[in-house]
Amino acid sequence: MPNVIDCWLEAETAVGFRTFYSLHLRPLKKIKVIHGPADRLLSHISKTFLDRGRQQIRWHSVYAPALMTGLVVPALETAWIAADAIRHIEVPRTLMVESVQAGSDILPSPDLDQLHARIKRCLSGALAALSEYDLLMPAAPRFDDMVREWVSEYLPEVRRETSAGPQDWHGFGTPLTSEGPDAELLSTEFNRLQRTIHLEGGSSVTHTQLVRRFGEQVLMRGYKVRFYHDALDPSRIDHLIIPALSLGITNATAPHQVAGGHRIERILAGTPAPLTADDTEYWWSVFQKLYTQAWRLMQDIADLKRATAGEAVEDLSQLTAQCTA
Repeated sequence: MPNVIDCWLEAETAVGFRTFYSLHLRPLKKIKVIHGPADRLLSHISKTFLDRGRQQIRWHSVYAPALMTGLVVPALETAWIAADAIRHIEVPRTLMVESVQAGSDILPSPDLDQLHARIKRCLSGALAALSEYDLLMPAAPRFDDMVREWVSEYLPEVRRETSAGPQDWHGFGTPLTSEGPDAELLSTEFNRLQRTIHLEGGSSVTHTQLVRRFGEQVLMRGYKVRFYHDALDPSRIDHLIIPALSLGITNATAPHQVAGGHRIERILAGTPAPLTADDTEYWWSVFQKLYTQAWRLMQDIADLKRATAGEAVEDLSQLTAQCTA
């Protein structure tokens, strides 16, 4: 496993702001909540553990993709989490919780809830338009047969993972951020894989069904699976990675597509869209307009968060030493 895994555990979706933070706390024993501007301290903590050779998982903010909302060091069974993110987390009672003050607290803003509600409306409309677009795609092949073929070809044996932690891992693959739809973090993971399958053609819904069904079969055979959810409709699975097989599968349709993989296999999982279909062009145009408007509103939230951020502690060396002791 690489020393650093960067991932999205939060997203603005068609059903509101959603996170997978709570799922990732279950294997842990301790969390340290960082109050005030957290990113500089999280960066210092991350660098310290990198210098010590510790493997870590870093969580990123969809409102400032370069910034972290938290990080986990699995070997220490500990997470460091920004207070702005902890309010979205149901903390298990079994966890030990400590507080760290990295500066003055972030000022509350009454405008945030209104902006979140507007983003939800835009993405709900975008999902509806994309669903209408998918309905106009030609009928998909029987994907049960495809899944059986994949199981036979790609799973060499039934096994049981011996490493600690849950068998299934959940996050978002290509969420909309304040800088636009992001596939960079997941592309980095795909570039580490020996083999990736890219599902092309036909309906995006068919692709998500294929990915989910295959992932469930892989889990049943004892492998660990990373499931990456659709950031528009979190009930759908757009991508998955099977670390033990160095294998990934991606829904290669906009806005979900992910590049990467040393050996890329492109599978036509449906018939391509008709080239002269006015209805498909109309619904795709509606989707793009609403998706772009949601992006602009996320930029407004990012600006608001910067404007209301508290003052950070200037010298973080003592805090870093305290957090990494």
